[in-house]
Amino acid sequence: RHPTCVRQMVEKKFEENAKNASSCLESESVSYIQKFTLRKRFFFLAGLALGALLMVWEDPESYCAAKQFLWTEKALMESDPFCASRVQASILPRRLTRGIDSLTNAISTTMPESLKKLNLTEVQKRVVKMRELVDFMPSIQFGTQERREVIPGQFLKEAGVSAKHPVFLVPGVITTGLELWKGEECAKKYFRQRVWGTFSSMEMFLMNPRCWLRHMTLDPKTGLDPEHIKLRAALGFEAADYVIGGYWVWAKLIENLAEIGYTPLNMELMGYDWRLSFKNLEVRDKFFTRLKAAIETSVTVNGEKAVIVAHSMGGNVIFYFLQWVEAAEGGNSPGWTDKHLEAVVHIAAPLLGIPSALTRILTGVIREFTELGTVISGLMEMHMDFKDRRQLMRSWGSIFSMLPKGGNEVWGYKDHFRPNSTKKSIDSPLRRNIGDTFAAFADRDGLTAGEMIDELLKRAAIDSHVQMYSEQHTFIHTDKDHESYTRWTNPLLSPLLHEKTKTFCLYGHGLDTERGYHYVRSQSHSSQKHDEQTCDVSAGDGQCSASAETGYSPHYSDSTQESDAPGALLERGEYIVDTSISEESENYFVRSGIRYVDGDGSVPLVSMGLMCAKGWRPGSKLNPRGSPVVTREYLHRPSVSITDPLSRTGKTSAEHVDIMGNHEMMRDVVLIAAGRSNEVPERIESSMKVMAESIDI
Repeated sequence: RHPTCVRQMVEKKFEENAKNASSCLESESVSYIQKFTLRKRFFFLAGLALGALLMVWEDPESYCAAKQFLWTEKALMESDPFCASRVQASILPRRLTRGIDSLTNAISTTMPESLKKLNLTEVQKRVVKMRELVDFMPSIQFGTQERREVIPGQFLKEAGVSAKHPVFLVPGVITTGLELWKGEECAKKYFRQRVWGTFSSMEMFLMNPRCWLRHMTLDPKTGLDPEHIKLRAALGFEAADYVIGGYWVWAKLIENLAEIGYTPLNMELMGYDWRLSFKNLEVRDKFFTRLKAAIETSVTVNGEKAVIVAHSMGGNVIFYFLQWVEAAEGGNSPGWTDKHLEAVVHIAAPLLGIPSALTRILTGVIREFTELGTVISGLMEMHMDFKDRRQLMRSWGSIFSMLPKGGNEVWGYKDHFRPNSTKKSIDSPLRRNIGDTFAAFADRDGLTAGEMIDELLKRAAIDSHVQMYSEQHTFIHTDKDHESYTRWTNPLLSPLLHEKTKTFCLYGHGLDTERGYHYVRSQSHSSQKHDEQTCDVSAGDGQCSASAETGYSPHYSDSTQESDAPGALLERGEYIVDTSISEESENYFVRSGIRYVDGDGSVPLVSMGLMCAKGWRPGSKLNPRGSPVVTREYLHRPSVSITDPLSRTGKTSAEHVDIMGNHEMMRDVVLIAAGRSNEVPERIESSMKVMAESIDI
């Protein structure tokens, strides 16, 4: 929309006119920058989809061209020296300019028959846009060292900040790569390759989705490895620094810590199999035993207490660990935390769960699939329908650990935010921070958080996964009739056990975040039972046959086929999200049938902030020993970098993953690791305090 600024950067040489070019962009409105950022992300996802298609054709030149376009030079050299060594200058533009018709013809002649149903119109448009982008800006070398911005770690190093406490990094859900160590015949060629987190995992899914699904699904009776299949978490920094296509997660924070003196000798990334329930992490992999031993060793060697930095679900994992390590039923080490840990840092941790986990387990609907573009979402729908996705999600115990906790007291009662209610919402006029019903129906009363949890637990009688995992967790803060380890997943039931170790809750706000759903009856729903056809893995082509021994089938019995309970109807797909509803008022905000609240785009504000803002206040019943607690918020302020197409929403982003590249947040973490946590004060700018006052926990 505003080519003047871009042309100015290209024609007048960006290095010599950085200030002029910057002021040109700054003159535009914030809304334009947000749109530009979304457009840049659009191109990235389009390229990712194109790279997947090119990879399927097994054309090395095209495959490397796609990776060179998407990856930074450094990341590509580390992960794929073969592609990095190929001549880069003209491969991608040359192949793109061969014409869209040849691309479509190649798809038609080489893709499996099932994929020809895809509408390629959107793909064609994206490829054209990519070609225009490459042709228009040939002189810009993305990610070059000459234009690399100064990072917080460099500033702190120059200010005399240096490494002090050993650091342990704990990733969140889905960001640790999973490697194949034992598998069926269809997966033999992927031995010791990642079947999650790299292009090889995407290749496996595209070429034989049923084989991939069987390897990613956990056993329905044990929640552990299925017979003849063994996936294990990748180890080292490479396990979670980048995921598919150079998408950074921990890479920037690791680099900043390295600037002040951290190396593998005093910093470690603890990857784990994020599919497992927290209990099974210890049962199968002895993860908590190994983490405890690693911290003890590092503390002894370095002579300083350690700092744990956990992102997303990693924060939930660490809370469980801190309960486990001191309990007689666990690590049996009273006082261990105060002796070995200086601080625990939760970054964007869904400590009280996320609403989307509930809908994924009940319905199999995953909103994020739509963000992967037409090609990838189409592949998902064609090769793994909502019933397959639902059973895959239900097999992962980790998803149950992220179910909303606290019931209606935390997540709201039915009289909150009623469109016609005269009662003011607790966060007015700041709007949309906590909500009312989780599920609103066009033809029946809605359901609250507690009622939706009840609907899910009713599935335990017919679904072995739900039965198993419901016995390992507890979701409301008044239920104390469970074994100790079930309470360790719920911060509202298990108080902090330490006195000196500091707790930090660092998280973003200012983004619309999934909170509730509007459902309508599906007009196209078929009452037929789920098709349990399976796939013959020996064929290796992803085509289905009636091989009962080698196929994948869901581990539930649809004995509630005639039930009209909301949970049963949602499970059968008789209710779908009503995408026709989009409205906004003082009390709520709905877009395409999904109700949004304030948060970081993935986790609602109340889940990330309530425990630190209220639940763990020193001297409270959940922090009886008065250990120090700091809440620090970061307002989402998206920015755009013309010179780095993979910078996403920029150095001031507070989005759930992009906050890992937020300069202020990285500065704070570096200071905590360096023993200067007193320079990271509390800051609550949202309506978190107002919400905390209204919630009785």
